[in-house]
Amino acid sequence: MSLPLELALSVTFPSFEHDLLDDIYNATHSPLISGLALESLFRFCAALVQADNQITNRIVPNLLISSEKAQKAETSPANVAKYVALIVKSERGVAAGIIAEYAKHLKVNTSNSYLLGPTDVHHFLQKGTKSKPSLVTLSLLIVSELGRFT
Repeated sequence: MSLPLELALSVTFPSFEHDLLDDIYNATHSPLISGLALESLFRFCAALVQADNQITNRIVPNLLISSEKAQKAETSPANVAKYVALIVKSERGVAAGIIAEYAKHLKVNTSNSYLLGPTDVHHFLQKGTKSKPSLVTLSLLIVSELGRFT
């Protein structure tokens, strides 16, 4: 799918953006897609971001909205985090904004200096935080994926 973007950007880009992005969001946050299929999807998205770096301002929020609307069993936060990190890797200019957006959900409770387990995210938060545990988990995954690139 990324080959048409690389070869004929001006012709193919509008149709990809208009017709395929919703399907890409659904596929990206699906736990059913992994391995080479997921890597191919990521390669396509990297080509899309390189074709129009302004699209990153729409892709990340729309992916998260799509992920939040899906049922919990139909979402893979790890895939979403990898996708966001790939977008940042493809367009480094958005890195500071993405990091700031997701770091604000990570107010660390210093009295509990350890995380008990993946389901015990609430022990990691300061009291009074308004972020949902699912958003905190996603934020932790995104920040850790971004850390892999630096």
